Amino acid sequence: MSETTLVTFHWKGDSAELQERYNQVLSHVVDVSPARPLVHLAAPVADGFKVFDVWTNEDIARKMVENPAFNLKLQDFGLGEVDIEFTKVHRMGWPISESPMYR
Repeated sequence: MSETTLVTFHWKGDSAELQERYNQVLSHVVDVSPARPLVHLAAPVADGFKVFDVWTNEDIARKMVENPAFNLKLQDFGLGEVDIEFTKVHRMGWPISESPMYR
């Protein structure tokens, strides 16, 4: 089994418009997903909108990204043109020995 993997989706265009499309498609994507990521983050960025998913391994991440139903949902909501990057995760979370997160 391969290592924990970060998948970054980057849509370029108007951030507000892309965020609205993301909000509309999310429940549909969840319905067709073969698995769930450990972490899912979505954020508007200067040149568009990004989603960051952390998966337990690359095989599961690729299964999701290559899922025809997933890609059809993205296309249906105007999110078909996307740059996708796979990155091996070196560390997730802070070491327990570090200071508390909140002070």
